[in-house]
Amino acid sequence: MEIRQLYEAGVSISELARRFGYDRKTIRNALNSSVEEKQGERASRGERKRGSKLEPYKDYVKQRMQLGVLNAERILREIREQGYTGGITVLREFMKPLRPVVSAKATERYESDPGEQAQIDLGAFPYYDSHGQRRTI
Repeated sequence: MEIRQLYEAGVSISELARRFGYDRKTIRNALNSSVEEKQGERASRGERKRGSKLEPYKDYVKQRMQLGVLNAERILREIREQGYTGGITVLREFMKPLRPVVSAKATERYESDPGEQAQIDLGAFPYYDSHGQRRTI
């Protein structure tokens, strides 16, 4: 990569940004990503991978979903009884890809020739006539 070679040769990030027409942060990100690719892992920037509060309950949630329980509120209640302290959003995000795909049922269209069929709306429509009497159609 040309940017990497120039940077290693001593060209500053600001100068690279001017030469290539990108922002300094973009150049810095490109340099960092090429370092990460060489190392085969992410560079440590104080980040640590945290385990999910849901992790111990994932097998239970999968079992319940296989039994047909797809309601996140109900499963949340059940795992809270077992000691889960997390929120429902994490649970819903976990359940979303596991849910079965539901396709809408197709309705066959019914066509009739003009004059063969009619529709009416049944209902009461009150109004006041010219004498002030209330009437209903």
